[in-house]
Amino acid sequence: MNKTAKPEFHGIGRDSHGSKFSKFGVKKVWRIENPRAWKAYVLKRNLLASSGPPSVKITPRTETSFFESPDGARLDWRNSGEQYMFHGTKKEVIDVLCQRGFDARVGALGGLFGAGCYFAESASKSDQYVPNDGEYFMFLCRATLGTPFVTPRQHRNIRRPPTVDGQFDSWPPSSAARCDSVVGNIKKYDSSSVLDKFREFVVYDHTQCYPEYLIEYERK
Repeated sequence: MNKTAKPEFHGIGRDSHGSKFSKFGVKKVWRIENPRAWKAYVLKRNLLASSGPPSVKITPRTETSFFESPDGARLDWRNSGEQYMFHGTKKEVIDVLCQRGFDARVGALGGLFGAGCYFAESASKSDQYVPNDGEYFMFLCRATLGTPFVTPRQHRNIRRPPTVDGQFDSWPPSSAARCDSVVGNIKKYDSSSVLDKFREFVVYDHTQCYPEYLIEYERK
């Protein structure tokens, strides 16, 4: 968490809790065992990998793409775009996410990139969504991004990524190949971007993400 942290942004932003601190302290970590959700995730990951390596690369690579699982196995980012990603959460929804996983269908269409499952490469970004009530929880998830649509602009009111040539849902529908995720770029990498501090990573199919670890932490 501290390797990806950006303390200068702690407590700043519309979605933030307003608490300033310098680093994270991990108190406890649970590994989530959900065979049904894991099987669905692996099937989807393998399906995306079977199409060959992603035709669009995330540049630079995500800060979490260098993470290894505890048994030393690397994630399949080369063939399927699989990454470890952070997701901050409220205590009230922890059990639902552990038992049922994420569900893009309950996402808000008014979100910056529509109704999807949002993830971050920086623990500081995910921490913004964790209430300031003394108990802090964050998931470390697997997310298979496949071929991403990388954009500097917001795209509200969408329920799935555009085609590889950038066409969002319209009439008549396009039969062109479709991207697998949306990545919101930041000004550091694209001066026209609407995002200043953190990139956004969004998938619209719940089988493309799996909450593998739940982290209880403190702000120090």
